[in-house]
Amino acid sequence: MATPTNSILYYLQCVGRVVRTPENDKSAKAYVIEIVDKLPNISYRIDNRWLFSEISDYLEPRIEDVKSCWPFRVFHIFAKLFRLRAKISDLSRDEVFSLLKGKKINMLLFNDVPHEAKYSNWRILSLSPNQHERIMFFNELSENIEDLYSRNHEYLFQQRYSEISNQNPINSRVYRSSIMKALHRAFQNKSERRKVDSLIYLSVK
Repeated sequence: MATPTNSILYYLQCVGRVVRTPENDKSAKAYVIEIVDKLPNISYRIDNRWLFSEISDYLEPRIEDVKSCWPFRVFHIFAKLFRLRAKISDLSRDEVFSLLKGKKINMLLFNDVPHEAKYSNWRILSLSPNQHERIMFFNELSENIEDLYSRNHEYLFQQRYSEISNQNPINSRVYRSSIMKALHRAFQNKSERRKVDSLIYLSVK
C-alpha cells in the first residue's frame, strides 16, 4: 500500500479487495505491506472490529464480544471478569442486578500495570447505554490523554468532571489514578505502533 491517504474508508476498501478469499483456494493468504508511514492502523481493525457506537476507539482497546444468550451471557461475563481478576466491587449493586436480569451493560476494563502479576487486577468502568455522562467522560479523556495526563489529576477530576467524580468507583483516588495511567499507557503503545495492552472493551450483545 503505497498510496498516501488520510481516508480510513478508502484504505479499508483497498485492503478489503486484497484479503478476499479466492473461491478456488480457501487456504490462500494475503499480505498487506505499508510503504508509507502514518497510515490508519488497519491491523487493529482486522484483529478487532469497528466499534460503531458512541464509545471512542481512538486508543484502540482490545474488543471482546459476549454474544451468548441470557442467562449464559451472565456466566460468560463473570467468568471473563474472574479470569482477569477484575474488581467486581467497581460495579454497583444496581449494575450487578442489571447484569443478572439480562440487561445490556458494556464495560471498559483497564489496567495500568497489565504485566505485573502482583498488581495485575483489572478495574471496571461500566458503560450502560443510558450512562451518557460516563461515555462522554471516557471519550474526552481518551482523545485528549496526551495533554490531560500532564495536568494535576485531582484538580482535573474535580474541576472538569465534577458530576462524575462523586460516583462510585470514580470517587476513589486510586481508581482515578489508575484510569489515567492506563489511558496514557494505551496512548504510548498506539504511538509506538504496538498493541494496546491496558484497555479491553467488553461488548455485551
